[in-house]
Amino acid sequence: MLNLILAVLVPFLITTAEEQTVSNIEVVEIFRAETAEELEASLTDGYPMPWLEEILNDESIPEEDRYWLDCRVRAEIAQDLNLFFNEEGDLVFYEADRIRSGEDYWRECFIVNPPGVDEQVADPPEGQTSGIGILVDHFGNEIGEIAISNSNSMLSRDGSVGVTQSGIQDMRSFGPGLMNLCFFYPDGSFIEFPIHHYRLNETVSQSGNLVVASCIDRGRNDQKIHKLYEFDSDMNLLFEKILELRPNNGSSSIAISPNDGYIALATLDLQVGSYPVILFDVETGEERHTWDLTIGNNLNFSPDSRFLCIAGGGAGAVVDCESGEVVWSRFLDKADYDPEIEQVRNLYCTNNAEIIYWLATRISPTACWPMLSEHDNQIVIANQIYGRPAISPNGYIYVAQRYLTVASSTVQETPFRVAILNGGE
Repeated sequence: MLNLILAVLVPFLITTAEEQTVSNIEVVEIFRAETAEELEASLTDGYPMPWLEEILNDESIPEEDRYWLDCRVRAEIAQDLNLFFNEEGDLVFYEADRIRSGEDYWRECFIVNPPGVDEQVADPPEGQTSGIGILVDHFGNEIGEIAISNSNSMLSRDGSVGVTQSGIQDMRSFGPGLMNLCFFYPDGSFIEFPIHHYRLNETVSQSGNLVVASCIDRGRNDQKIHKLYEFDSDMNLLFEKILELRPNNGSSSIAISPNDGYIALATLDLQVGSYPVILFDVETGEERHTWDLTIGNNLNFSPDSRFLCIAGGGAGAVVDCESGEVVWSRFLDKADYDPEIEQVRNLYCTNNAEIIYWLATRISPTACWPMLSEHDNQIVIANQIYGRPAISPNGYIYVAQRYLTVASSTVQETPFRVAILNGGE
């Protein structure tokens, strides 16, 4: 059933060895669906639900934030119930084994995996076994068919281009494989760029205009060469750069800013055991800043592209891409490790870094919940709203949902909860 809570979660007091502070942020929960059945029941009167319609019509909330929430709720309904609502509010149903968003923050387009995996393209990408996928927008309108529908593929916001890896790697010997950077499109076509490599990480920009990849390539006499590639959407190589340090091999070790201005790359300095993060200029490929914080390889830009969040190893920092300044950080003294202190698992921030939020871990790697912080480093634990955190670009709306890894085969993302943030904007 529809569960309108409208309960203010009292700001939580956190005590550390150095300080005792309390945030000004009030988390006002306005909707909760613990199961797919509760989510479906909330749609009895159609879409948008009354609570959502009220927010979407509230002009005191920036239009960008209201649009983001609309996309998020539509995405939850699509992924849990296989349902979309078109521009007229009519139901659109897709029979599917799985529906997932192609891009994680805005969630404007979706990959629909039809039942079964028998249907394949006539000449599929090398090493790919997934069936043909259907690409639809957040209203349920079909955009086209794609040759790749596996869970490791990434799409631009509008679904105009996707990127993944294809080819075969010898996992038994951990040696170099005959791998490809694979571009795919909503007309069913794809292009493969061969890379003989040891490690490969790739990402596509929100606009779809850029694809960036880092790899440890194989040169003569098996010499390892560290490289950074930048392509346009048609796989034309814009630049190829040899790196002094090896790229980190984590799944989130490379990122493109939403405005297509910066490339962030996590690297590894084996000689000193540090993890420098390098910021490159997209136009020139030149280095703008380097931060050697020895944190980790999870990289996320703010929606306005001004700030970069760096996280890993239990710590995190937010840096200014223009000045290079570290504007916020949270480090834990591992010598005095306390399992009751929340560690930073992945870090994000809103426009202007007004609100910084992260997925926290305590004791178990799977025991996660979101944390909030204002720019001045006052902290609040959102301990009543478990799950993967997401906050609208200007910090007005908070969403928490079941934490799923990209490779998970589980469809449903409930529990799903929505809150308004008061005092944090």
